[in-house]
Order: sequence, then C-alpha cells, then structure tokens
Amino acid sequence: MVKKTLIALLMVGTGLGVFRCEKLPEAPERLDHSLYPPAPVILSISNGDRRLRLTWEKITAPEISAYYIYRSDSVSQTLRRLDSTHTAEYLDRSVQNGRSYQYRISARSQAGYEGPMSEALSAKAGFYTFTINSGATHTSSRTVTLSFVAPTGTLYTMISHDSTFANANWESYAAEKTWELIPGDGIKKVYARFRGGDDSLLDGVLSDQIILDTQAQIQEVVFNYQDQPMRAGDTLRIRVRTSEPMGTVSVDLGNHLSELALYDDGSHGDVSPGDGLYSLDWPIPQQFEIINGALTARFTDAVGNTAREISAETSLIIKNRPQAVYLLDPVPYATEFDRLFLSWTAYNGTGFINYKLYRHTAQQVDSSSTLVGIVSSASTTSLLDSALAANTTYYYRVYVTDALGFSSGSNIVVGKTSPDLPPTPVHCDVSYLQSQQSVLLNWTKSVDKDFGNYRIFRSEGSDVNLSSPLLSVISSRDQITYQDSKLADKTTYRYVVYTFDVSGQSSRSNVVTVTTSTLAPPKPVVLAAPASYISGALRLSWTSSTDAHFQSYRLFRSKTSRVDSTVTPTAVLNTASVTSYDDMGLEANTTYFYRIFVYDVFGHCSGSNTVTGKTLP
Repeated sequence: MVKKTLIALLMVGTGLGVFRCEKLPEAPERLDHSLYPPAPVILSISNGDRRLRLTWEKITAPEISAYYIYRSDSVSQTLRRLDSTHTAEYLDRSVQNGRSYQYRISARSQAGYEGPMSEALSAKAGFYTFTINSGATHTSSRTVTLSFVAPTGTLYTMISHDSTFANANWESYAAEKTWELIPGDGIKKVYARFRGGDDSLLDGVLSDQIILDTQAQIQEVVFNYQDQPMRAGDTLRIRVRTSEPMGTVSVDLGNHLSELALYDDGSHGDVSPGDGLYSLDWPIPQQFEIINGALTARFTDAVGNTAREISAETSLIIKNRPQAVYLLDPVPYATEFDRLFLSWTAYNGTGFINYKLYRHTAQQVDSSSTLVGIVSSASTTSLLDSALAANTTYYYRVYVTDALGFSSGSNIVVGKTSPDLPPTPVHCDVSYLQSQQSVLLNWTKSVDKDFGNYRIFRSEGSDVNLSSPLLSVISSRDQITYQDSKLADKTTYRYVVYTFDVSGQSSRSNVVTVTTSTLAPPKPVVLAAPASYISGALRLSWTSSTDAHFQSYRLFRSKTSRVDSTVTPTAVLNTASVTSYDDMGLEANTTYFYRIFVYDVFGHCSGSNTVTGKTLP
C-alpha cells in the first residue's frame, strides 16, 4: 500500500509541476573490483583440546588492514563474524570438543573495502590432530609417517591423496601410520577421515601437507664479470639461481676464499626474498687478489639434498693497483742547462711491465702529460730528460704499470733547469811562420752544449774585440786552427777568438799578439827527464834560453806521447834564468809526457824534445 502511494505521489507531482528535474540523473558509478581484496584461501585447520587453529594464504595486494573470521557450528547454523586479526592465522579458543565448526575468512583493505569470503572449511575440536612427519615442511623421502591424535572411541580412519577419498578404504585407527607419497617433487597433501565407536562418521576432514624434495639443482652462477678486472673497494656481485628457497648457498673464490655465504632473504643485495635466487654484494677487501680464479657455487636445499657444484663461466680477476714508487727531486745534469736527471725507488711487486715518466710545465701531472720515456726493467730506476728549455720549471711523475694494465702514479716533484750561460772561453795560442809570412792560430776546443761557431777577429790597434775586423766564422766545433797569411812586415797584430752558442751568447778568448819580423824564432832548449822525488810530483829542468828577444817558457803536459801545445800550458815562466819546475798534484804511479816551448816577444816559438816521467806509487 505504501509503495503504491509513493508511485501515485510521484505521478501527481509530475503532473502539477511541483517536482521538476532540471538535470538528468547521472549514470551509476561502475564498481571497481580492484579495490576489493580477493577471497583468502584457507590452508589448514588443526585441532586440539578445545581449540582450532586456522591458517590461510596472506594477501599481498591490495594492502590488507584486517582479516575477518566467520564461524558457524553444528548447533547454530548461522554464520557470524567471530573476530578479526592482522595476521594470516587465527586460534579459536571458544570451541567445544566434539562439536563441528565451519569457518570462512574475508579480507578488508586499507581503503576500507571488504572482499568476498573464502570457501568454507570444517573441523571438530578435541584431541584430534593429524600431522605428516611431526609437522615438518619438507621431506626428501616419499615414505613419511602420519601421526594422529583423536578422541576416545575413534575406531577407523580413511586416508587418501585427494579430498574425494576416491578408491580409499576404511582401516583400523592407529596413532601412527607409514604412508607413501605420490611421485614427483612438490607439495603433497594427505587427507584423513574418522569413524567413532558407534560407527557414525565424525564431522570434518583433516589434512596436512608437506613438500617432497628429492633433489637440489644449481641453475646458474653469475657475477659482474663485465667490470673486470676488479680491485679492492669494488663490489663483487654474485648471483646463484636455484629452483627452491630456504636452502644454503655458498661460493668459493678460487683457492683464496671458501664458503662465502649467499642470501635469499632480501639482504646483502638480494632483491626478492624467497625466490630461489641467492645473492651477495661483497665489498672486495684491501690486498685481496685473485687472477683467473674459479667462482664455484655449492647448494644444499632445506631437506639436505646437495646439488652438483657449478662454477661461473667466466674466471674471476681481482687485482689491486701496483704499489706506487717514490720519485726523487730532479737534479740538473752536470753543466747542461737543458737536462734534468730523474730517479725513483724500485718497484718490488709482481707483474711489472714498465715505468713511464711524464712531464708537465704545470703542477698537475698525469698520464695525459708529455711522456718523457719508458723503462722496461724494474731495476732501472733513473732517466735523463733532455732537450729542455733553460731556466724553466718542470713537474714530473712516474707511473708503474703491471701486466693487467693497472698503473699507479708516484708523488709529483718539481725541478728547474740551469740558466743558459755564455760558452766557456777557449784558450788561444799563436805561432809566427816566418817562411810563409803568416800567423797560425790554435785554440782549445769548445765543449759548450749549444755550440754555434768560432769567430776570429784581428786588430793592429791596442785592443781587439767584436768591432774589430772579422777574419773568419768557423761552424765546426772540431776545427781549432786558423792561418792568417800575407801579413805586413814589422807589424804588430792582435788576435782573439770568440765562441758563440746557438742563442747568440758569446765568450772571448785570451788576446794573442804577434809582430811580423825577419828574425828567426828562438832556439829550442833541451828538456831533461823528470825526477820522481815525492809522491804525486815530478821535477823538470831544462837548458837556459839565450834568445835576445826572450818572452817566456811554456810547459805542456800529456798522458799520451803527443804533447798538444794548443791547450792551456801547465806552467808559464817569464824569466829566462828559471830553468826548473815542480809539477805537483799528479796521480800516483802514472806516466806523463812533457815538452817546453820558448816564445819571443814577436810571438815566435820553438819546442823542445819530449820527455817521459812516472810518479811514485
């Protein structure tokens, strides 16, 4: 009657215009089933004295805030919400022994949506339990032991591999029974039913499950081989894939390290716990090295099956950088302005390939700087750097390279080349060749590193210098004579030899003077054999010169039979009456050759005989 009245009112309202719909009704919202959790799957119900324990599969998505437990029993058939829990199990302590109970579970999401209920599962409380191998989760044998606890008066039991009990038969109840699981690894369920003494079938079916696992297998062993060669401080990432979790995996790193544990629990680099992929991210410690070592994995599963050992396909290479050497400060090389001498401590490690010395004009020196040289012997610890700029600062660093291509740089040192000084002056002598009316100049050879040329100047005035007439430019370092011809008679000439380097710096020799004359050169004196009277000395004596134009005696010494008169004299004596000389500071037990020349004021000279003397031991 009410319903009809409501319809009538709606119709009247529409006719009178009292109820007017300005806006069409919106379509009903569609139900988003993804918001609702799925129905839980009850895994088992185990019974005990006035209690029943339920377990079900935990739901991972969406996130669950609570599970609701619904129950009915054989007395009250109404299904009521009994309780809630946050875990995937529940212990019901409000049951009575001998009464049959039926349970269903639902899940409530964090968003407040309750999903559908699970399928119903029944159980009866009492001392009424059934376990496989005392509740073990795994077994490696198909033969297992079934253990029962049932109320007094239970006479028969029926056992089967499936819940329909197809082809199963009743047999006398016993607290324990040996049972053969069906072949094939995996989860195996066993179901049991019971009859009482009055031959009535007790409500409920008990079941238990166990995982049959008869073999273990390693499927793959890998590591981050693409990062090789690795060294201390790097992370070695090892992964061993198996077909099952909850086992034990370890690896050996060659003969260097054994039984390094891997994990399948979300730690030590493991991403997904319990997926059978065991992981280890291992920081390589200092000084640990292994060259072409095998990475071998071992696996024992949860029931003790041992897999065949497997090694990674790629060998493991962990090599630290070679120990750096210590570079000493550069040292200028002798008197050479363009060279620096470098030395360092020797490398004592293994796998040495070479030293590489690098140079830079800035303080940051590395392997991209100028390569000075490569030394391939570990015992050779020095190198001469040449062709440098004068008075310039250079920075150096030496690298040690090993057989794997690793290198380590030494400390950085700084050195400075010497300034480019003017050449050392040569010593000049002159001889007048009366018969040819010419002068023969002789000078010592220049040893300057950057020798350029000799330049010979002559003057008839009181001085001779760079503004005087230039006689010749000699570019050969080894040409140390020059003959000046067609000179005027009775004329005084002054000569000087300038030595130039390539940068234009020069040095001036001594000035030699000669006066052209028709006079003959002085007569030579006779040199006596040297006397050895004390260690490191020889005494020389000669006949006196009687030349009216005497200027000096010039004594020359050599270790060879050819006594060179163009070098600097050993002694110059300007008094004609002094006819002896003690040559001191000589080497012991050494033979020396001597010759003495007489010079007149016109530059004429004549040489004596050559004599030989030997110092005392």
